[in-house]
Amino acid sequence: MSLPYFPNLSLIYFGPKPCRKPTESSSRILILGAGVAGLTTAWLLLDRGYKVTILAKAFGSADSQEPLASKVADVIWNLQPMAHERPMQLASLTRDQKWSIVTCRMWWYIADDAEMSAQSVNELGISPKYGTRDAYEFSAPTIDTNHCINWLTTMVQQKGAEFVTESVSGELFLYEPILLALHKADVIINTTGYGSLELAADPACYPVRGAFLRIHNNGTIFPPVTSAITMERNRSSVITLIPCNNETLMVGSIARANEPQAFNIDSPQVLNLMAQAKELLPCLEGANVDPTDPLVQGAYTVRSYGVRVERDAGEGSKTVHNYGHGNLGWTMSWGCAETAVNIVGAMIAEMKERPKPSVQKFLNLMM
Repeated sequence: MSLPYFPNLSLIYFGPKPCRKPTESSSRILILGAGVAGLTTAWLLLDRGYKVTILAKAFGSADSQEPLASKVADVIWNLQPMAHERPMQLASLTRDQKWSIVTCRMWWYIADDAEMSAQSVNELGISPKYGTRDAYEFSAPTIDTNHCINWLTTMVQQKGAEFVTESVSGELFLYEPILLALHKADVIINTTGYGSLELAADPACYPVRGAFLRIHNNGTIFPPVTSAITMERNRSSVITLIPCNNETLMVGSIARANEPQAFNIDSPQVLNLMAQAKELLPCLEGANVDPTDPLVQGAYTVRSYGVRVERDAGEGSKTVHNYGHGNLGWTMSWGCAETAVNIVGAMIAEMKERPKPSVQKFLNLMM
């Protein structure tokens, strides 16, 4: 009997080659966006024998003053929804939890470590003044997003994806035939995040500026924090401490909707974040921030109606949408990618049953 919410491992290869090599007749898929949603979707497509082109204005390995949203999203997996998240209908709750569980199992396969353990509040060194009476601990993947997005980019490229550095603007449905023709693709997958406000004409999308504070966690001033901790006082006050492999403790997170200005080390939001961290863990008093890179920040996209993974509703559209993850892209990435890939498979099968229109005729008319 097959277990629910498990990825199909027979169609996944955890190495730099595709599980199934493409043939001359293999369909080509054009992916817009190179964040964690786009890269995990590309991985699964490549392993199923598709040809893949990824089009983005920047890739994970490129230096940029404004990093990819996937680099500043929360780096610890958690089952959705957390208590402070918006109320959800049962169907959306079940869907999001499925995506989260599939994704968790994929990250476990990649990390190859699934040890379970437990600790009490006192053992974690949490101040009793913080008002926390009890807690639970579970093992979950924690991800160095900067390193992992570069690794995913490299793996997808080694599996055979073609990278094109280019931005796309305008309503995607209108430009869809041109993009398909220029890149010789059969289907487009939109994973652009905030770009979907324009590309998908989706007014439910809005930007959120997020930030994490980086402090030294090498044991010189306080005993090193070795477990990730998330504490919630109320819906508007959640603090997360995440130890990273490079002796850095990520303290987060700040999230401000429609915030155009970048934070700095003296911003009230940053000072308040550090004060909350010290109240939670008194041992952090006197902790030093990283002098060269004290803040990791950037913009990501939230969608009022929740994550969107579906075929575009436009008549005859050959676009699949996979966006609106907010800061939960890493938590839902593989699950959403699997759903998107299955939609693509159904679309390709449907197209093979019909005669293919002449792309050359269309281009001649456009010239």
